[in-house]
Amino acid sequence: MLNAVVLAEIAPRFPLLEELHAALPAMAFVEEIPLAASFLAGHAHAAYRRAGGAREEVLPDFLIGAHAAVSGRPLLTRDPRRVASYIPRAELITPG
Repeated sequence: MLNAVVLAEIAPRFPLLEELHAALPAMAFVEEIPLAASFLAGHAHAAYRRAGGAREEVLPDFLIGAHAAVSGRPLLTRDPRRVASYIPRAELITPG
């Protein structure tokens, strides 16, 4: 499962949209972020900011994590502590 935020994060690696599309696995599909996930991400990000979290480039992480949590899919992350702290419903897969 991919969403527009994930695609935006990997897009700079490809000069053309068609090349990005061709690089995706055949089984990949792009899904819109549900409103419930956007709502959860906004609240999780606000809590993170209130706790002193940095502003740069984290809202996309919360949108991706909330989308995984709301849709009941596991999330591959290298930052399990932050995700678990602010989106506790997320099932996490961590490398290593």
